[in-house]
Amino acid sequence: MKELTAHFFSLGMLLLVTGFGPGLQAQLPDKFNDELVGSGWPSVVGITFDNNGRIYAWAKQGLVLTAENGVLHPAPLLDIQEECANWGDHGLLGFALHPNFLSNGYFYVMYAVDRHHLLYHGTSQYDPSANITHQASIGRVVRYTADAASDFKTVVPGSRHVLIGQTIQSGLPLLHGSHGVGTLAFGKDGTLLISMGDGGSYAGTDVGGDEAGAYAAQALEDGIITEKQNVGAFRAQQVQSLNGKILRIDPNTGAGLPSNPFFDPADPFAPQSRVWAMGLRNPYRFTIQPETGSHNPEDGDPGVLWIGDVGWAYWEEINRADRGGLNFGWPVYEGLRTRWQYHGRPTRNPEAPNPFAWTNGCLQDFFYFQDLLQEDTEQASPFFPNPCDQTLSIPSDLHTFTHTRPRVAWSNIEWNTEEQDTHVPGFDDDGQAIIHSLKDPGSPVAGEMFTGKCSVGGVWVEGNNWPEAYQHRLYGGDFTGWFRGLSFDDNQQLDSVAAFFTQASNVVDMKLNPVDGCLYYVEYAFLSDVRRICFGGNPAPTAIIEADKHYGPGPLEVNFSARNSFDPQGEPLSYLWDFGDGVTSTDTVVSHLFASVNGQPRPWLVSLTVMDTAGNRHADYLTISVDNTPPVVSISSFEDGATYPMSGVTELPLKAEAADNEQDAASLEYGWQIFFHHNTHNHPEPIDPSPETVAYLFPEGCGEEEYWYRIRVTVRDAGGLEAYDERELFPFCGGPLVEFDTIEASATEELVRLQWSTLSEWPGSVFTVERSVDKIRFEPVGSVNAAGSASGYQLEDRDPVYGSAHYRVKAMLPDGRVDFSPLAQASFPGVEGIRVQPVPMEEVLRVVFEEVVNKAEFRVFGLDGRLLRSFSWADSGQKREYELRLSDLPSGLYLYEATDGRSRYAGKLLKQ
Repeated sequence: MKELTAHFFSLGMLLLVTGFGPGLQAQLPDKFNDELVGSGWPSVVGITFDNNGRIYAWAKQGLVLTAENGVLHPAPLLDIQEECANWGDHGLLGFALHPNFLSNGYFYVMYAVDRHHLLYHGTSQYDPSANITHQASIGRVVRYTADAASDFKTVVPGSRHVLIGQTIQSGLPLLHGSHGVGTLAFGKDGTLLISMGDGGSYAGTDVGGDEAGAYAAQALEDGIITEKQNVGAFRAQQVQSLNGKILRIDPNTGAGLPSNPFFDPADPFAPQSRVWAMGLRNPYRFTIQPETGSHNPEDGDPGVLWIGDVGWAYWEEINRADRGGLNFGWPVYEGLRTRWQYHGRPTRNPEAPNPFAWTNGCLQDFFYFQDLLQEDTEQASPFFPNPCDQTLSIPSDLHTFTHTRPRVAWSNIEWNTEEQDTHVPGFDDDGQAIIHSLKDPGSPVAGEMFTGKCSVGGVWVEGNNWPEAYQHRLYGGDFTGWFRGLSFDDNQQLDSVAAFFTQASNVVDMKLNPVDGCLYYVEYAFLSDVRRICFGGNPAPTAIIEADKHYGPGPLEVNFSARNSFDPQGEPLSYLWDFGDGVTSTDTVVSHLFASVNGQPRPWLVSLTVMDTAGNRHADYLTISVDNTPPVVSISSFEDGATYPMSGVTELPLKAEAADNEQDAASLEYGWQIFFHHNTHNHPEPIDPSPETVAYLFPEGCGEEEYWYRIRVTVRDAGGLEAYDERELFPFCGGPLVEFDTIEASATEELVRLQWSTLSEWPGSVFTVERSVDKIRFEPVGSVNAAGSASGYQLEDRDPVYGSAHYRVKAMLPDGRVDFSPLAQASFPGVEGIRVQPVPMEEVLRVVFEEVVNKAEFRVFGLDGRLLRSFSWADSGQKREYELRLSDLPSGLYLYEATDGRSRYAGKLLKQ
């Protein structure tokens, strides 16, 4: 229950969100109404319904909640906060009820697993209050059974059944702060469908290794991915990877289905046996079109999927999957265009060996991903030429694909209005793919151009709850808060798009309630709101409290008004005030005197309930604090507008000065929250209730997209009053503050020795050597003062950690700015006789022997034992150093074997 304390803290700070005002109601078509269902639901990211209309809501931190009539039950149905990883975009994001839930009680959750839990649960090293963030982990799909005897409000003990992710090697790979688990949904045939992101980094072009900020090296070492899967975002193009896919499994066993397009009868649990569709970046939400699909799993037809794929820096998508085996193109394509960062970077697919390599001078031993994927055409069977001989086709036993283009793609480019557009696919007279723009007056699609930030898929509306003109449509949504009605022709090509509602915010899920026929949606926040859009009926009114003051010395007279409360249909309202001290009122405008209690701060909870003529009610709440004033708080550990370096992870202390006139500062409650901003939206981290803590700032923000951090501290006193301070930090995108030349870490049987040199440095700087086992959290080892010019330095770690550790040098300038050296790695205790540098290796590898007798050799092997490179030197003497150029080796993990003429050494190499 790692985050529960923070939620209780935040609940005390809640300012309840009320319904939209009358002016905003007009944004919906006539006789449609938008109304609040429930407010302040802790970090809820999704909802669904059983056949009785009960709401099941799941929260990012690892809770499954139930609600009746918008009121949450006091105890969660499921609490896996201890196991769930709640950082970045990760958490419990997928949930589904079995089609026969009210008979068998089966429900399914999909979540990111906390790395500490993943590695240590069940061992003496496990701490239930600990977690590890910003490192490699996995996603899990797990089935539980709700107990019918408790009206499905509790879980049957011992019913936990893991379908995917039983071990660290069999989970859904998570290698960065996003692009992870997504949606769970049941097909018409009773199979379970799963959306999974590419697991790659959004901070750069990720083609494997750690270069773009992914945790590939760690995932390789753990077995989370294989060496063949160390291709970054291109995992979305690998049949033998779970990343970037829609998966389809047996909901009882977790195995793939024989009717899946790449099913392997010899291994039903292999990734390719589970894959249904591929080529997706972050398919966070998808829906299944009603009245499609077969009841028989053997037919391979679970129904038509409509998939919202979250884009990178240009395009958001809605894709249609009407059969298995489709490839939606990422990362070679985004939207209806190629993504030049990946399309223009030929990358080997280790699953696709080229049988014609090493012939006719062709050195391409594996096909590139770009060789195996072509743009869509009207031609039934396009020709895929072998790059070693353009007259030959790529062998038929390898998987080749054509790009299944999105049905609609809209721009997320907020910073360049000229490039904003909405695209739909088409073909020219020669059957070649073309793009239609909704800005073009001749567009085949009726409707105006629109933009957004993050596709959240949509919901289909069928049935008779809405007028005919609004049925048989997909209501697509975007995180920015709009819903648009998309209608399709008989070929399922988009023929019109129309704005439906544009006044929501932070939308993360949309569902159609089978009982009332209303469209429900979740507005995500630390305390989320659930709202619904219904046609007709008599929606509830909205209560809004206004007050001329919220605190002051007692006795305190406060003037209240309910004049801004409203009924969507204009019906007259009745009012009931409750001032929390036994006094009530039915007036629209009222004054109330709040008593002092011995001069001690005292909060009074005031409620206003409004009711229309049909008996529909709604309440608003406000806290009045008597004999109290708000605290004062100011962040003291960094300045607003400070910068962070691009050379390494920055550990930023978070401290604040807080005071309160009525209460001791030690009694104040704190809440620190980090917001990682990405272009026009942000990714909030969980609230940390510690008075002092740390933030880890990652080196992102100097590329094509904008990234920066905002950090807020909120302080609340015992009387219910609060204050906050927040500051922003921006990436430093200039040149290096200190120019490092070399850094080496060498281990002996007693210590680790750090040696480094600089090409330029600032006089008065201080160099601190820092050590880390995870490349995120660093601890100081020792410091030396800068010499004032380009110099060489040495420092010894006399108390090193056993095993592998990473070292860096932090340079602190006289003005407080910092910069970091590259990382150096050492394994303690050291092996005498040989050093291999740098690790991870780059284009050039240095091999240093302490002494060579007659001959030195160095050989590089693949993980399968295949010899890849061999070097030898006829030499003798003390301390010989050799340089090896390995630029032609792809990124990945390798083995080496070396001899100095007397002894033989072995180890691992990682190439970024």
